Amino acid sequence: MLGPVVVVETDKDRVLVKRLLRGSKANRFDLESIIRETRRDCRLRWAAHLTAIIPPPCQARRIIRSHAAGAYEVVRVRKSGPSIVR
Repeated sequence: MLGPVVVVETDKDRVLVKRLLRGSKANRFDLESIIRETRRDCRLRWAAHLTAIIPPPCQARRIIRSHAAGAYEVVRVRKSGPSIVR
C-alpha cells in the first residue's frame, strides 16, 4: 500500500487523504501532501485505498467547451442559467 494516495486515520483521530510513505521507524509512516509539508513518522490506526473521488455537485456540473481557434471556455450550469467564465 506504500506509494499511492490513500485515506488514513492517525492515532490523533485525524482522517486524511495523503500519499503513504515508509517512515524512519518501525510501524511509522510519512504522509505526503500536495499543498502542505510532509507529516513525518505518524502512527496510523488504519489505511484504505481510494476507489473513487466524486466532486461536489457544483463542480460535477461544469462543462468545458472547445472552440475552433483553440480557445476554451468554462460554463458553470446553475439553476438560474449558465454563466460563462473565460
